[in-house]
Amino acid sequence: MTTSPTLIVAYVDDQGRYSYVADAAARMASTATARLIFYAPGVSGGRRAGQQAGAHHPGYLELEDLSEAGLGQLASEVRQARDSGVQAFAWVPESDDVTELAEYAAQQGADMIMLPAEKGEAGFLERLFGHSFQENLEQAGRQVALVGEDGSIDYPQHEEAHQEGAESTEAARKDARQ
Repeated sequence: MTTSPTLIVAYVDDQGRYSYVADAAARMASTATARLIFYAPGVSGGRRAGQQAGAHHPGYLELEDLSEAGLGQLASEVRQARDSGVQAFAWVPESDDVTELAEYAAQQGADMIMLPAEKGEAGFLERLFGHSFQENLEQAGRQVALVGEDGSIDYPQHEEAHQEGAESTEAARKDARQ
């Protein structure tokens, strides 16, 4: 993706384990003037919060919804993002099935998904996007950013393309030497 994102879905939790993803997503959203939805699967109380708020705000939860559901850490992350000028919300799906994340991002029109780097393992991304991670991203117009605990951001599809390009360049050099 060569343009700035307009809607970012960031994978977080309600215990603060992935607060570094929340921080990086808020910085990126602020810089890009993008909307941000913190996606927190497997959070207890999430189903109740989603059902209560669903009639008012289908697809996302407001700060008040999170506070009423007792989702303090998630509410704090939304508040911090809003304090930095980001239009931020949260969503708590009923399950932690990774295919729901991809479906949710598509339904909301997200053009970027931010994940903890540990979720960048091959199996997780393939389950998230199907057989061909790269093809799905290209077709959907979505980019995935993997966030390290130090706040660093990697874009796996760019690395794969760069690696393939480097391998082609090396092969061409080898042929030229022969």
